[in-house]
Amino acid sequence: MPASDGRELVISLERMNRIRDIDPVNFTMTVDAGRILETVKQAAAEHDHLHALEMKLFAVLDSFDGSISTEHGIGRTKQATYMSRLSPMELEHARGIKTLFDPDGLMNAGRILPCR
Repeated sequence: MPASDGRELVISLERMNRIRDIDPVNFTMTVDAGRILETVKQAAAEHDHLHALEMKLFAVLDSFDGSISTEHGIGRTKQATYMSRLSPMELEHARGIKTLFDPDGLMNAGRILPCR
């Protein structure tokens, strides 16, 4: 990309795409800044620590009043976590809204709320 003084600046994200170390004993992972969360999750899963990683991430999100859904929604991968966070009344309301807009249960069946 051209710089303001006319020279060119080459930007590469290749170096920001590394997992430097995984310590399964201490449940730590050292990654480059900018590492894509999905690949971090894949590495954690390969070491059977995905659930522990997600629980830590969700705890941090909770401390900031964040959302577990981000830009990709709930889906099947976050369904158990989503369900564990709902009170019985919230679950009843969620099911009611789903039924209101999808009385036959055809749209994204089982994606957010488990099929009955």
